[in-house]
Amino acid sequence: MKKLIYLLFIVLFLFMSTQFVLAEKSDKKIVKKSEDRSVITKTYFLKHINPKEVGKALSLYLWNRSYDINKKMLCVSIPKKNIKKFEELLRKLDVKKRNIYFRIFTLIASHTGKSSEIKNKDLKKVIYELNKVLSFNCFRLDGVSFVSVQEGARVSVVNLSTSTKSRLTLKLQGITINGNEKGKRFIEIEGLSLSDVGTNLIRTSTSINENGYLVAGVSKIGENGDSLILVINAEIK
Repeated sequence: MKKLIYLLFIVLFLFMSTQFVLAEKSDKKIVKKSEDRSVITKTYFLKHINPKEVGKALSLYLWNRSYDINKKMLCVSIPKKNIKKFEELLRKLDVKKRNIYFRIFTLIASHTGKSSEIKNKDLKKVIYELNKVLSFNCFRLDGVSFVSVQEGARVSVVNLSTSTKSRLTLKLQGITINGNEKGKRFIEIEGLSLSDVGTNLIRTSTSINENGYLVAGVSKIGENGDSLILVINAEIK
């Protein structure tokens, strides 16, 4: 009988010990989980990027944020578990922005007349290719315009040089650079539009290889059946 009682005590002791260990492990899990949910406040002083842009771009990692644009100061409330990834992305964003130098050519394609002499070898190659797909007898260089745009620019507007009676306005929106290897990068343009006194001639989204030439669009112009061709060259500086 005594042996039975001792056996019961041993079984009970082992059972209680097991429950205690499980409870202790459970408590550790709860503590760990609580630590993962902890939120801290940090302040960053940026060098190049607008802190408001960082707040928008990386808002998924934050609980709250405030900023001082003049001092380029960003203050965030952030879950502790997000800090490493947030700071990694912040370092990639807070870099000096590059300038993109655009040369914009307007060509007039006609069924009559003679082609003008064009000295730019790359532009001559573009016209050669255009001549294969468009049924025009001549191509004349109408005007050349220049504009420098900083990467990340939301909107850039330029009035184009032209010998026609048109008032050509080019608008570029959402300009970004993709790629890191010099000479193999390309410029993305979310929105490109060419208008003549409010009349839309060309509207598209496109990308241009670094140092490349792009035929951005073709539009009818005037009353003689002529067409205006927009060609853009982009260089990263």
